[in-house]
Amino acid sequence: MTVKSKNKNAEIAKIIRANTEDRKYISENNYQKTYLGKPIVFYLPSIKIETDKDRVVEDKLDMFLLKEFGGYTAEKGFILGYWMDGKSVDHTNHIKYTVAVKDNEKIKKLESFIADIGKYLSEKAVYFEMDKSSWLIYPGNEKKN
Repeated sequence: MTVKSKNKNAEIAKIIRANTEDRKYISENNYQKTYLGKPIVFYLPSIKIETDKDRVVEDKLDMFLLKEFGGYTAEKGFILGYWMDGKSVDHTNHIKYTVAVKDNEKIKKLESFIADIGKYLSEKAVYFEMDKSSWLIYPGNEKKN
C-alpha cells in the first residue's frame, strides 16, 4: 500500500465516521435499522473510467459520494446501455452507481457533480434514475431546444 493510498484510506475513514455519527436507529424485536434515504442511480462509461490512468474520476467519485452521502455502491459487470444518437444506435458498457439521498439539496448537488464528471469524461449525457423516473443529465448549459 502506498503512502498516497494510506492517506486516502485515512481520509475516507474520517469522512465515514463523520457521516454516520448522527444516524438515528429504530429498534425492532431482534434488530435495529436506520433510514438512509431514497436510492438514486446513475451510470458512467466503464471504459473511460478504467482507462483513466491517474484515477481522477474514481478518486473524485469516492471522495464526493462518501463525504456527501456516507457511502455508495458501484456495480461493475456487463451493464450495456443502448441509445439513439442521431440516426445511429450507440452503446457502451457502464458502471452502475447507487447512493441513498435524504434531502433535495443533496440531490441538486449530486446532479451538478454528475454533470461535472460527465463533462470531464466528454459525455453528451449521463443517465440518472430517481423516484422511479429516468433523466438525462447534460453537462454544460447549452440549451437542447
